[in-house]
Amino acid sequence: MAVSGQPPGRLQAPWRAGYVRGDRDESGECPFCQLAVASPERFPALGILAVAEHSLVVLNRYPYHAGHLLILPRAHVQRLPDLPAVCREELDQWMVRAVEALEGAMGCHGVNLGLNQGKAAGAGLADHLHWHAVPRWHGDHNFMSVLGETYVLPEDPQQTYNRLVDWFARKGEDT
Repeated sequence: MAVSGQPPGRLQAPWRAGYVRGDRDESGECPFCQLAVASPERFPALGILAVAEHSLVVLNRYPYHAGHLLILPRAHVQRLPDLPAVCREELDQWMVRAVEALEGAMGCHGVNLGLNQGKAAGAGLADHLHWHAVPRWHGDHNFMSVLGETYVLPEDPQQTYNRLVDWFARKGEDT
């Protein structure tokens, strides 16, 4: 329905087209494992923000909000108890840095951190453990997500990537 005689608006999210179509990598390989071995020149195209010995941080390809991050172990592990302690420690450090990045680069008011272990817990990719860091702002929920099951991203994903990758690069120099 048009408001005040204006034509109806349009929401565009072309980066979600593959998800909606159900496109899958035909190789049968785990997409998170593929990210873990990607060459640095492919990082921008893949949304990879930071890489460490046992883990990496990437922009979620199908985000709930602008800046929705995934924190992944490099190891293809399904259960938290199966991760080596050194990997769990590194992932914990990334979660802290992810919160700092989202607050610093995105100016969010809060962050939802979550791990869905297993399909029954809501994991979209249950075979490879991963954490979500979702930035939140006061008033960021509206009728679109509640009634329309639609998420509105206020920023182009490439702009979000540029802000966050710059933040991670600067913080990497500080350590």
